[in-house]
Amino acid sequence: MEKSGDFEISDNTLITVTEGVCLTSYRQPNPRGNGYHYQVIVDLVVATSSEWGLICKYTDASNFDWVEFYIDGGTHIFPRFYRRSGGSDTLIMDITTHPAGVGFPLVGDANVQIEMCYSAVGWTVEGGSEMERWTTCEASPATSLPADTTVGFVGKTKGDFDNWVYNYHRLSNLPCPVCDCLCEDPEDPSDYKCIPEELTMTLRPIAPFTDPYGGCAAGGDVVLTLYQSAPTGVVSLATPTYVASPRKLEWYSDVLYFPDRGIEMWFFFSCVDGEKRLHQLAYPGDFPANGSGSGVVEWLGNPHGTYQLPDTTGCNPIILHYEVLRVTNHDDGVAFPYCDTLPDLDYEIIISE
Repeated sequence: MEKSGDFEISDNTLITVTEGVCLTSYRQPNPRGNGYHYQVIVDLVVATSSEWGLICKYTDASNFDWVEFYIDGGTHIFPRFYRRSGGSDTLIMDITTHPAGVGFPLVGDANVQIEMCYSAVGWTVEGGSEMERWTTCEASPATSLPADTTVGFVGKTKGDFDNWVYNYHRLSNLPCPVCDCLCEDPEDPSDYKCIPEELTMTLRPIAPFTDPYGGCAAGGDVVLTLYQSAPTGVVSLATPTYVASPRKLEWYSDVLYFPDRGIEMWFFFSCVDGEKRLHQLAYPGDFPANGSGSGVVEWLGNPHGTYQLPDTTGCNPIILHYEVLRVTNHDDGVAFPYCDTLPDLDYEIIISE
């Protein structure tokens, strides 16, 4: 349904003659969940286009959310997320705001398939893999259909498209797909939320004690920030550079340092197949993850190796509880004998907003 511009169908492909607004006439049935949530799968036709515009939540001609896709450097397609309000566009997310984003690779002039979800748990565009995923929590799912009864929510502004598929999102129909990782309470399917780009991680001693030396293993709460990022510029004893990522897959923490124990470490929070995994990592470095120096840091009673899973989950607000992380104070008196007089310190860990 053309609202402006000129669009045609040729060889079963939707062609843009003049840019404007072209919308589907399909109107999603009333939702079963909280608002109208949906998934679109569509091919970007590369042979005849270099820019595309996908409307994600149409209200009227001056108010809708949309994603612009463009070819960068002749090798990849990148997205820009916009919110059009009163006829003016505001940038929500792109490679300038999230430099760790990965584009969708081009293979000659072959079509590039993208998946888009728009829901209360995020606004997501994905290419062929989870590393090519872009998600923002800045979604505002509609609670009613457009006032114009001839159109639905989705459409295009420019570029050529093929093979449109429109599906329910899981929040509108439980058996249907969800595009991205979200906080979900396994005990309550109505308790869900988009995971923010920064989280707070609190290490709370289960049996706190006073550390008279300082640095063996502190007896009070330790509070770190987790950043949705791909870290770079990692240098021992220095603060790493956190490069903003659009993927709800990876969060890295501040560095935790017990100077008198030689323990230097950080944490990696990841979302893998819906699992909220918390890893301890040596800093600088990666797995295996017992920290650096003479101290030992380990998960107790953990069947998952280098990571732990939460034993309780709440999503409004987000609270993920993990246990138990042990920081040892024993090295046989070789490097820091005064620490050997103190007990090991066991922490429970809470990740929250």
